[in-house]
Amino acid sequence: MQIIATINNPRAAQAFIDYMALQSVEVTLKVSPEPNSLELWVDEAFHQQSVSEWTHFSQNPHDKKYLDASWQRNNTDNPLTYRSNGISLTKSWLSEGGWITHGVALLCVIVFVLSFFVNIITVFKFPAQGIFSSAEVWRWFTPALLHFSLLHIAFNLLWWRMLAGLLEKHFSPSFLILFTLFTAVISNFAYFAVAGHNNFGGLSGVVYALIGFCWLYGRLKPEQPVKLRDPLFIFALIWMVMGYSDVLLWENIANTAHLSGLLAGLAFAGVIGRK
Repeated sequence: MQIIATINNPRAAQAFIDYMALQSVEVTLKVSPEPNSLELWVDEAFHQQSVSEWTHFSQNPHDKKYLDASWQRNNTDNPLTYRSNGISLTKSWLSEGGWITHGVALLCVIVFVLSFFVNIITVFKFPAQGIFSSAEVWRWFTPALLHFSLLHIAFNLLWWRMLAGLLEKHFSPSFLILFTLFTAVISNFAYFAVAGHNNFGGLSGVVYALIGFCWLYGRLKPEQPVKLRDPLFIFALIWMVMGYSDVLLWENIANTAHLSGLLAGLAFAGVIGRK
């Protein structure tokens, strides 16, 4: 999939989508990270044709062929239609990421539920003597799948769905896998090295890596859809500082995992964004 354009007029976007549908080209509408904006995406095979048509559309949005397109199409699956049966919400949720994004989220939920019935934490904890002390290499990563409260997992998965989906869609599933494994191991090891124990867990190290990556990559490549608005980045920084200052009511916040994850994400973006 490749982006065609960004637009802040939903009605105009739908007119263009309907017109292209009549040309047998499926254009997908997505919410943009930019405020009050939408993005138009199309399969790579139709990208050049769609960009050419968009150029004409942007110059002549009131052309009769565009105004008539929605009537001719008579589409009942309008992505801008609000429904009460939850179908559009489900489709919207699934469209924001690929199988890695949703698979990791589902795995976190399964582990969270199982932790109430079986002692799965002992299998998923970081190696008690450090990263090089055990042949159970999955333990380097699996603490990222552990969550200890409903608020903990909800907070992490909301960020994960929003940002991991961007990476998987823009780069590839294999890129997201590599990024997740790398930043999880870095943040897990950093926390263990500072705290001196393996009683920790959560996807927040990877989440902060995603925050750092998307923010810096968006600055290095402003024309690309992978970005994070400054207010959200600042919020994440304030949250991290509050964790260090013990202002938050929660105990055992993995501050070192947050910081090391953020730095790993920034470094990742610095390398990828300059290529």
